Amino acid sequence: MPKGLQLYGLAQSISDSISMICDQALKCHLRQAVFGVRCSKFTCNIMKNRLVPTLAVAFYLAMAFFVTYPGYVPFDRIRPFVLGMPFAMFWQVLWIIASIFVLTGVYRWEKRRSAARRSETRGG
Repeated sequence: MPKGLQLYGLAQSISDSISMICDQALKCHLRQAVFGVRCSKFTCNIMKNRLVPTLAVAFYLAMAFFVTYPGYVPFDRIRPFVLGMPFAMFWQVLWIIASIFVLTGVYRWEKRRSAARRSETRGG
């Protein structure tokens, strides 16, 4: 199988899992808002366990595309200057700073998740 088709298949499967998770979250929130019925604990756990890592993987795949060829080509220019940097350098710095926030979010999510697991094992 050509490499481009493999990458397309990977991107498609990530897109499908993000849309599945978002559909579940939307249905859950709508059910809660309209009928006052909370979604099952199982559905909420699936959403909590999959959403953050899936979004992080999607972000880093997008980052890999937009900071390398061919995704970098539209942004490979010197002018305009942004914050005193050529636009191409600003584009790279922007992705690096965004990745810091994504990693911080994943770290906090993992920390909260492991604390919840520890409390479950102590209580159960």
